[in-house]
Amino acid sequence: MAGSYIVKNNEWTINYLRNYANYETKLPKGDHGTDNGALHAYIVEVLFPDHPVEISNCWAVYNQSRTHADLFTFEACIQTLLGVNPDLGRIRIFKKGTGWCRDSWMTNSLWNSTIDFMIHGWKLRRNVNYTENELPMTIQERNRGRWYNPFAGPFDLTKCTPGNDTWNYDPNLQTTVERIREKLDRFYKAVERDKINRLARMISYFQERTEKQQKQKTSPKRQ
Repeated sequence: MAGSYIVKNNEWTINYLRNYANYETKLPKGDHGTDNGALHAYIVEVLFPDHPVEISNCWAVYNQSRTHADLFTFEACIQTLLGVNPDLGRIRIFKKGTGWCRDSWMTNSLWNSTIDFMIHGWKLRRNVNYTENELPMTIQERNRGRWYNPFAGPFDLTKCTPGNDTWNYDPNLQTTVERIREKLDRFYKAVERDKINRLARMISYFQERTEKQQKQKTSPKRQ
């Protein structure tokens, strides 16, 4: 989710966002991940201008990206450069599961008003109804696209006014803070383990590049 951020309205931020928007002209061919891939590539250029060698290692993967697996390997490389410290000068990156917005599929549409502020990725065509056989609802994700309506009954847009807090929520989709945090923590650990596997794939990209360079050197030149 590359499009959720809070910014301070100043000249530095305006220039940062404008340059990010223009970064589409620098994206490689193939599976570049649009805004998400661009954000990874752009942010390290802003934060670490004195580390071109490290950044170029990640771009060696990015330039060869043809699948999501390639893209995720590139992003894992960038995330390693960013490290685990959330405070990066003018930029602060929240640890997964601790920000203000998340995908509902991560908890099978279960939520809690204490820690859930915004939900991302709701598409009307993916909205489905659960059955009585699914109750009580499991927190284990089942489908990354579908979601359940957290409101009980039809949604009355005429009541969507400032200060109104009379919404009726479906109690079957509400759960405890502890249960939400436990699930998000498990997801975070799984992502971190997967990142190691992605980084291990990087050697293959350099091997392929080296083999191509050697073939170019040994191939006979045309007269």
